[in-house]
Amino acid sequence: MLAFFTLLAALVMALPARADPAADCSQNADLDRQIRGCTDVIETSPYDRDMLAAGYNNRANAYNTKQDYDRAIADFSELLKLSPNNAAVYYNRGNAYQSKKEFDRAIADYDQAIRLAPELALAFNNRGNAYQGKQDYERALKDYDEAIRLAPNYMLAFINRGNTYQAKGEHDRAIEDYSQALRLSPNNVMAFLNRGNAYQAKGDHERAIEDYDQAIWFGPTYAPAFVNRGNALLAMGQFRRAIEDYDHALKIDAALALAYKNRGLAKQKAGDARGGAADLAKAKQLDPRL
Repeated sequence: MLAFFTLLAALVMALPARADPAADCSQNADLDRQIRGCTDVIETSPYDRDMLAAGYNNRANAYNTKQDYDRAIADFSELLKLSPNNAAVYYNRGNAYQSKKEFDRAIADYDQAIRLAPELALAFNNRGNAYQGKQDYERALKDYDEAIRLAPNYMLAFINRGNTYQAKGEHDRAIEDYSQALRLSPNNVMAFLNRGNAYQAKGDHERAIEDYDQAIWFGPTYAPAFVNRGNALLAMGQFRRAIEDYDHALKIDAALALAYKNRGLAKQKAGDARGGAADLAKAKQLDPRL
């Protein structure tokens, strides 16, 4: 279970507080109110380029936060008509495309962002994520390398590069990158989780469990860490402890099909055939692919 990150540079432009819609559009605590305010600003300021730009930008960011990516993309596109050389807008629209898994369009926007702002490490990182989404691992690695060159303390770029090495089966190099991420962010749950996955892939279950322990310590409500520790315990034949971890994961998220499946396998191996069958049936109900 790998975690990929896309940082969203959500620039909120300040508007003159001359009317309530402008104030509503400038705040982002209440997204629906922000969208209404920005819509009023856009509709009442057709000839004021600065007001229009702020309205489209802030409304796009609100839509993006609400995961209404099509509307966000439409607003970013309108903003680009007003500000065609704005790297941040291409970057943010690329993030929206990437959230829709439209990786080619995301890459095209990151290309433009990088053309306009060649030192923008975020754009290299997120273009790497898009290439990763296309399983173009070599291009992804080149972009993560460049992001790290531009920003040597860019923790997420190390995690993402580690994920790419992991996807390629280069577990030792993945471990190196996760370890560097942990030097930069010692409490990072994703880095511990993914390094644990790399150790698990190498068959080093004990080190994997050590990392899952840390992931759970720093993220006690993060169900995948319990699932993955359960998987390591299952591989070691510690069926009762594995079942306890799957139990805990399902208390956090009762819809985790993989937790039901693996708990079912652990129960069967522990001699509980009926309980195992029930869990396997539940897993199949939740996810027919399992």
